[in-house]
This record gives sequence, C-alpha cells and structure tokens, in this order.
Amino acid sequence: MITADLAALQDRIAGEEPMLLIEAPAGHGKTQEAVVAAHRVAQNLPPGREVLFLTHTNGARDTFNRRLGRSAAVMKTIHSLAAEIVELYAAPLGLPRPLQPFHAKPTFDEMVRHAADLLTRRPEVARGLAVRYPLILVDEYQDCSQEQHALVQLIAAAGPTRLRLFGDHLQGIFEFTGIQIDWEALSALHPTVSLTTPWRWKDNPDMASFLVGARTALLVGEPIDLRSAPSCVTVHRWDGPVPGPNQEGHAPACLKALYGCCGEGTVVITHHNTHALGLRRKLPGLGNYHEGADHEPARTILEAVMAASGNAPTLAALLVKAMHDWGTGMTKTYRDQVGEICQPDGVVTGTKEKILPLAQLCERLYERPDTEEWLRCLRKVLDGEHGVDSWRVLRGDPLYLLARLHPGEQDDPVALLHREARARDAARKAPKKGFMTIHKAKGLEFDGVAIPYCAGSLFGNDLPSRCRMYVAISRAQSHLHLLVPDQDPTPLLLL
Repeated sequence: MITADLAALQDRIAGEEPMLLIEAPAGHGKTQEAVVAAHRVAQNLPPGREVLFLTHTNGARDTFNRRLGRSAAVMKTIHSLAAEIVELYAAPLGLPRPLQPFHAKPTFDEMVRHAADLLTRRPEVARGLAVRYPLILVDEYQDCSQEQHALVQLIAAAGPTRLRLFGDHLQGIFEFTGIQIDWEALSALHPTVSLTTPWRWKDNPDMASFLVGARTALLVGEPIDLRSAPSCVTVHRWDGPVPGPNQEGHAPACLKALYGCCGEGTVVITHHNTHALGLRRKLPGLGNYHEGADHEPARTILEAVMAASGNAPTLAALLVKAMHDWGTGMTKTYRDQVGEICQPDGVVTGTKEKILPLAQLCERLYERPDTEEWLRCLRKVLDGEHGVDSWRVLRGDPLYLLARLHPGEQDDPVALLHREARARDAARKAPKKGFMTIHKAKGLEFDGVAIPYCAGSLFGNDLPSRCRMYVAISRAQSHLHLLVPDQDPTPLLLL
C-alpha cells in the first residue's frame, strides 16, 4: 500500500534535486524505492540517456537487475565503471590492455584511483558520462571509499546529473578496507530523507518493533534492552571461555545451547571466519559454511597451481593443501606421507599402501604437470577417489568453484574463475541454514538467526561493534537467538 508520505518520498527521489541522500535502515525497502525511481525517470529519458545504478558487489547488482526487468536503466559495480573508464585510456596511462584486475594488474582499487585522476585531468570525459547518465543511484554509499566517493562526485559535478545515495550510518561494517566516507557528515551537508517502513517484518510486527528500538538504542550509544524482549527474541546464557579471533576452540555449553536453538531455518552468524568454520566442524548437522561472493581463496591457490606448472611434486602438495585447508580429516600423517612418496623423479609408494588412491592421483600429475590436470585431479577428489576415509568437505565454495573450471590451451584460468564466480553469485540464493560471518550475511535475510558469541571481546561499546551487532540481528525475519557468555557478556545488550 502506497501512503501519502511514501508517495511524497517517491516523488522527491525521482525529482530534480541535484543530490539527495536516502537513509535506508535494513529491511526498509531500499531496493524497491530505488527501482521505483529508476522506472519513473527512465521512461521520460531521450534516446542515448540512461539511469545508472552503482553497487559494490555483483550480487547486489544482480538483485537490482531482477527487480528492474526491462528498463532504460543499467547496473554496474563501481569497480566495473572505473574499469570501463580506464580501459579507454589504458595506453596513455601505461596500463596493459586488456586490463587484468583478476591478476592484480592493476587492482580494482587502483583502477578507481586511475579513473578519478583521469576525470580530474580530462573534464570532457566526465561531462560525457554526466550527459549519458542524468540520474545515478548508488547503493550502500556508507561503504564507499574516499576514492569511490570522488569518482561519483566528479561525474555529477560535470553536468546535470542527479545523485541519489542510499546508505545507513549503522551498516558501515567495512571499516577495515580503508578510509570510508563519513555518512553522518555527508548527510549533515546535503538534503536527507529516511525510509521508515520496516517491510522485511511486515508479517512479524513484534520483530519489527524490537529491531527499530534496537537500532535507536545503538545509534545513541545505549544497549539494546532485552529485559522484556518479545517471544521472537531469545537469550541463551552459557558458561565457558570465548574463543579468540583465530581460535576454533568452543565451550561445550555454547555448542549445546547452539545445537538446541538452531532449527531448519536458522543461520549461525559470527564475527570471525575462524569461528564460523570451527562451529561448522563441530556441528556439521546444522549446515555448511557460506563463503558469500569471496573467491579470493580459490584464486590464490589457482595462481599457485599455474606458477607450479611443470613441477609435479609442488602440484601434488597443492592438491593436498586444498584438501587440508578446505576439508576436514586430512591428518598430518597423510600429508607427511604424500610429501614422502612424491619424489623429484616420480611417486614411490613403498609400503605406504594405505594412501595408494591418493598416490595414483599424484602420478597423474607427474604424467601431465599442468593446471588442467590438477583441476581434473581435484574433481576426482570431490568424487571420492582419494582413499582418505575421514576426509569431508568443510569449505565447499572454493573447491566446487575450482572444480567447475575446464580451461583450454588458450584460456586464462583466472579469468575463467572470475566468470564462474559471477555466474555462481548471480544464481545463488541465500542459504536457509549454515554458518557465515556478519560481513558475508550483509544484504541477506533469513528466517532465523543465531549469534553464538555475544561477548564483550567481540562486541565492545564502540561504533564498529554497534554496526556489526545491528547488521547481524537485522538479518532475522522470524526469530533471533542471542547466546551470551557469562564470563564476558557484551555491553551492547541489557539483560
């Protein structure tokens, strides 16, 4: 239902103001309002003019594309826009053509800096972009770096482009990636409107009321009051030590509480990757580990495999490394034995018959020590042809992503990996259960959410912690479980 207030807000977003910030809390219809504005403006544009959506990730871009349908609007990531600008002037900039950001030549962040520098020195290029895109909408603007912010502003300043910047001060959780823009300072300088209807929880008013109140408290530096929490929010107390950032050790009481509260539709969200992987290892029945759009682990080992072409012992070691890093049950004994049998001139099993299936895979790498054969061997590992009875997949995303690659002689395996990753991300739906970090969960929603380590050592009384807590709790649609350690409770929760 479109209320008078919402209609007035939609008119303003699609209006003529040069710059408008839209404060968009989690679940408050940001995607919908951006799409509505795009349709309204696009239908009145002359030929050669388009509405431009800018996002940070391919996943967000594809979400908007699905909502847009057929429209005079285009979707790009900020990095892909920068790459298009730089590609045209690669030669005078001394950059390779084609650009190879997947090989860090240059990196995506460097391309943004190159693009901003180019628009500064060549204002006619910025004017051309401003004429082509009379309306630019930018998603998650609070996560923009200073260089990304400069790129967007340079285009808008060059012509009659209108900017619509969607963001939320309390969802800025990527502070570790560099110097981000100050959303609060930006909103103090420019007209700002707010989305006020919690559409994500339209069927659960108790959860909507709780999360709106929690957001208000976190914004002003107060704890979330759980003394009279609604029935959809449950607090579980547990006793035992909280694991450090790189520790997988988990208190039995926490594991028991987590196992008891996680139903079929519950996702476990943690601060650190190590915690999510450790819980996945201890509680395999609760789902898989979700990598999100991150294909960096797969790229890293693929580049190592490519560099080791012709070196069979190193390729065999990398196969074992993949099994160890992304699986469970590849014991040190197995790893040491593979290292012993892979001699410079061939595979010598001797009396080590127990690892014969794995040795046969290694022999294939001696017969053909290249990337294509290594990927074939990886696929055989995933088919179970390795003979290690205790081995199970722990991190499936990099393993299955690599297994999908079938490079030919003229193909760049890293470029193929990037295309496969984009195709996977476009087709992927949010999991209904499993383990992931807060950063991977951002932008997703789940029926239920469990946060196992609501500890002071992980959620202190500072702005980054408040942002992470808000992003984590606002993923839940129907029920939220907060597991609080007795020894180190977070100050962000009032119990």
